[in-house]
Amino acid sequence: MFKVIFLSLLMSRVVFAIEVDIKKIKLEISLIKDVAPDAYLEKIKDIRQSIDQYIEYKSRVCKGEFSAVVFTDNDNLSDERPETQRIKLTKEENKACLRELQFLQLDLMENIFIARKNYLTFLHENNLTELETFHKQLVKKLKRKFQ
Repeated sequence: MFKVIFLSLLMSRVVFAIEVDIKKIKLEISLIKDVAPDAYLEKIKDIRQSIDQYIEYKSRVCKGEFSAVVFTDNDNLSDERPETQRIKLTKEENKACLRELQFLQLDLMENIFIARKNYLTFLHENNLTELETFHKQLVKKLKRKFQ
């Protein structure tokens, strides 16, 4: 009985941690599109690391690399290997898992596209400003030279 209670407490903490992580990841993804263009490279690097780790973990879950372990009532404390039952995702759960992962990746892709577009627009505007400044300076020098 102790093992079941301990395992259920442990599993509830893991599930809670995963739920907190998915909420944090979804929040990070939604904030990507609002990243300031001048801080784009640093912010995206930081954000992508945690998101990529979560996506890798979630894809492994969907592939069935992890399974839940349920201890049965026939477990003895003296046994080295207690009798367990492994539970994997059903086909429907697997499809739902993959769909959730797909929507997460699509949302990530769309938000990164918006942020990158803003960043490139920012760079383009800065380059145009520099070009105009350089052009004006060059014209002034040439006019002074021929006066």
